[in-house]
Amino acid sequence: MCAVGAAAALSFGLTACGGDSDGPSKEAVVSAVDKELAKEAGFKEVPEKTRKSYVDCTADVMIKYADKDDLQAFTDGDKKADDVMAKDKDNKEMEKDATACAEKVAG
Repeated sequence: MCAVGAAAALSFGLTACGGDSDGPSKEAVVSAVDKELAKEAGFKEVPEKTRKSYVDCTADVMIKYADKDDLQAFTDGDKKADDVMAKDKDNKEMEKDATACAEKVAG
């Protein structure tokens, strides 16, 4: 269950102001999310298909809610996902979207 905990921690940490389409590409965000999650020991045990689905979902949430400059810093390796998404802790829509991502792992 460590993988679920790691996924939930990342997903529930995803809170921020609305972003726009001028930020980094989805591919760059997916790569950065995957790289950050690879450091989580428990997440390595998650099946590849489930991991990819979660990473893709998380990238979508980050693109939708993160500030574009913070998101760029994340893809450049200068910020962690939780730091990028921690600007608006009361964003209920973001929390709902992030929870849906975590449920892909908990499935």
